[in-house]
Amino acid sequence: MAPGEKPSVVLNEKELQARLDPLSYKVLRKEGTEVRGKHEYITKKDKGTYVCKACGQALFPSTCKYVDGSGWPAFKDALPGAVLNKGLEIVCSACHSHLGHMFPDDQMLQEYATESTVVPWSSRSNPSMAQSLSSARRK
Repeated sequence: MAPGEKPSVVLNEKELQARLDPLSYKVLRKEGTEVRGKHEYITKKDKGTYVCKACGQALFPSTCKYVDGSGWPAFKDALPGAVLNKGLEIVCSACHSHLGHMFPDDQMLQEYATESTVVPWSSRSNPSMAQSLSSARRK
C-alpha cells in the first residue's frame, strides 16, 4: 500500500461503531486482536467466501483456507486485489480496515492469518452485503 493511499470506501466511524460489536470494531479500526484459538472459522470447511465485516468486500475464497495451528483462520491466498499489505499487517483494499497479518509459513511461503470476528463467511461465492455498505460512501 502506497503511503497516503486513500480507501475507495470511506466509512462513517460513528455508524460503523454502532453497527459492529465492540471486539469487531476494535480489531477492524484499532488493530486489535482476538484471543488465540477462540474462533468459529478455524476449522470451517464449507464452500463460500470470507468477506470484510466493515464494508462487505469479498476477501478470501474458502478453497484457500487451511488450518495452520496458529489459532487463527489462515488462508494461502486472497482474491485478486482484495487485500493490501502494510508491512506484516493486512488490510481490506476497499476500506483499509485491519484484517490480520501476513507471515511466512514453514515452507517460507506467505500465509494470511486473519481475525475471525472481522472476516465472516458467506455461503455465496460472490457475496453481496449491501446493508454493510449503507454506512459507506463510494468515491
